[in-house]
Amino acid sequence: MQRYNCLLRVGGSPYNEVRLFDLTAPEIIVLRTIHRDDSVLDLRKSVAKPVHQSAIRDHLEKKYSQALGKLKPKQSIQALFGPAHMLMPELLPELEKKVEAPAPVGAVPDLADQEKPTRRQRRMKAIAEAPPADDFDEDKAA
Repeated sequence: MQRYNCLLRVGGSPYNEVRLFDLTAPEIIVLRTIHRDDSVLDLRKSVAKPVHQSAIRDHLEKKYSQALGKLKPKQSIQALFGPAHMLMPELLPELEKKVEAPAPVGAVPDLADQEKPTRRQRRMKAIAEAPPADDFDEDKAA
C-alpha cells in the first residue's frame, strides 16, 4: 500500500500545522473527514509497503474512532469505507499521473469567417460605411 507525507492543518487552522509521515490513503481520507477537505496540504508520495487491509482498518478504528464519533453527523470507519470485507483504497487518485489522450494531428480549420459579429462591430461597420454628413452652414439656411 502506498504511503504519503503531508502537512495537516488541525481543524483547518493555518496557525496550527503538523507535518505527518507515512500515512496510508485511508488515513488521509479520515483526516480530511475530521479536519475538512482542504486541511491536508503538501501531499507527497512516500514509500510503498505491503500491509494487510484488516491491520489498517484496526489501526484506524483505534486511532480515529473517537474523533469520528464527535463529528456531526456521526461518522465511523465502516461508514467511510464500508463493511470489513470491502477493500480500502490503496492510492489517492489526485496524485496519480493522468494519461492524457494525444492531441489529434492535422490542420485546424480556420473558423474566423464563421464568427458572428457583435452588435458593436456591426454598428462600427455601419458608421464607417455611411456617407459623411454635410456640415450645416448658417448662410445656406438663411
